[in-house]
Formats: sequence, structure tokens, C-alpha cells
Amino acid sequence: MSILDKFKKKVGSPVKAINKSESDRAKFAAVGSAAASPDAGTAKVAKSAKAGVHGFGDIDRVLLGTVITEKATMLRGSGQYVFEVAAGVNKAMVRRAFSLYYGVIPKHVRIVSLPGKAVRFGKTKGVTKRRKKVIVTLPKGTSIEI
Repeated sequence: MSILDKFKKKVGSPVKAINKSESDRAKFAAVGSAAASPDAGTAKVAKSAKAGVHGFGDIDRVLLGTVITEKATMLRGSGQYVFEVAAGVNKAMVRRAFSLYYGVIPKHVRIVSLPGKAVRFGKTKGVTKRRKKVIVTLPKGTSIEI
């Protein structure tokens, strides 16, 4: 067993807790606050976001892209926009991410879970990944640029 001993992890002394001053805490609290949001109207939403890659936390991984189909294009005339989203999101996460990205708080958010499609590769049968899309309805008189 002596050959494997050099691959074992060596346990060192425990790390001491670092006391941060109030100024350091204020710097980290500013990330994701109203200063990082695109619009002052979304300040409440931005304060609840955790600090992350772009100051939005995990919110920047919610909206994956727009769905461009004939039906989705017709819905845009009535103020509804269709987006593809990550698998584990809910309506509150979509509403928060949408308001941070576009600066408009949506009126309604509807989620549609789509099953995977049956595919075949020669003899092998399989299923593509499940998808999730949302239909976001904006208040009257507002629109976004996609």
C-alpha cells in the first residue's frame, strides 16, 4: 500500500476565518443592486438577484434565446414574445430575468414544456432532449427590441 500513499490527500491545518470590514461588504453588496440594473424601475428586482458572472447571478442563464416561428411572429403583434428557457426555471425566475435584460416587467408569463421528439439512428431508437419555452405578455403600449 505504500505505492498508493503518495496519492492520498494530506490534511493540513484548518483555514482561519477572515474578518471583512464594512467597506468590503459594501463593495460586494453593490454588485447586483440598482446600479447594475438597466432601468431604475427594476431596482426592486435587481436587489434580490445574487451576484454572479454579469452581476445577475444565475439569472443570466435563464433565457436561452428567442423562438422564431410563424406563430411566434404573429404573437409579437399582440405584445407576446416567445423564448426558449433552461429546463429548471419557473415563472418568477423568468419574470426577474426578463425585467433585468429588457427593463420591462411582464404582465403574464406562461410556461410550456415540450416533450422530446422520437429519433432513429439506423436500428437505434432514441429521444431528443425535452425543451421548455415561455410566452411573455407585455403591458399595452410597451415593446422590446429583439
